[in-house]
Formats: sequence, C-alpha cells, structure tokens
Amino acid sequence: AVNLVALAAFVAGNRIVPRPAWLALLPLFLELYLFTFAVSVLLATLYVRFRDTGQLWELASMILFWGSPIIYPVEFLPPWGQPIVFFNPFVQVMQDVRGLIIGSSNVPTVTDQLGAFGHLAPLGVLALTLAVALVLFSHEERSFAERI
Repeated sequence: AVNLVALAAFVAGNRIVPRPAWLALLPLFLELYLFTFAVSVLLATLYVRFRDTGQLWELASMILFWGSPIIYPVEFLPPWGQPIVFFNPFVQVMQDVRGLIIGSSNVPTVTDQLGAFGHLAPLGVLALTLAVALVLFSHEERSFAERI
C-alpha cells in the first residue's frame, strides 16, 4: 500500500492518465502475490529445518535484487541475458506493469524475448515454486513444533 502511494505520486507527477488497459494489472498483482507467497512458504519451511537459511537468503536476496531489472531497464543486460532473466516471474510482472502504465511499446516484455508463448515460462517457474513450497510445507509441518 505504501508503494502504491509512491506509484500514484509518480503517475500524477508525469501526468499519466489511467486507461482501461490498467485492469490487466489485477492478474499481474495476483501473479506477484502467488510468487511471493510461494517463496515465503518455502523459506519459512526451510528456516525451521536449517537455521542458516536466514543468512543465505540475505545474500541471495541482494544478488536477486541487483540481478533483476527493477531500477534499471532490461536493455542494460547483455543480449544473451535478456531472455534468461524473463524466466523470473518477478521480472516478467515488473516489465508487464511498466508496459501497461507507461503505455509504450518500447518496454520489452516476455513475449518479445521468448515468443508468443513466452508467458508460460515464468508461469511455469511460479507453478513449480508454489508446488515445491506446498509439498515441502505439508511434509515438514508435522515436525515444526519439535524443531522450534
């Protein structure tokens, strides 16, 4: 919610007029929520068994943050790395949101990099992450109390 306030200020400051196409943001937010949920469940489950998960995640999150085009455009990456980065559901959502809000065809999307069925790659990673997280959680939940 706090980030949406900053986004609203950016949109208002640049005089960007909301369009009906912005309704496509809702499924993107759902996809982002599911990916965040899957990673959170996976990390929480691993943390109970392996206490070092916290330190490893700090390092991994910094690498993922600076390796994901969040504050820099995808075009800054080398041409061989651009298709690879779109397998990350977070990157795909960010680029689609940029394209919808800015309304520019200059924003590269997953379909530009991976073809017509390009959305299946990050959605597959999302589904795999969610499945692994839920299976691991259901397997480990019986022993959570003893390990805490």
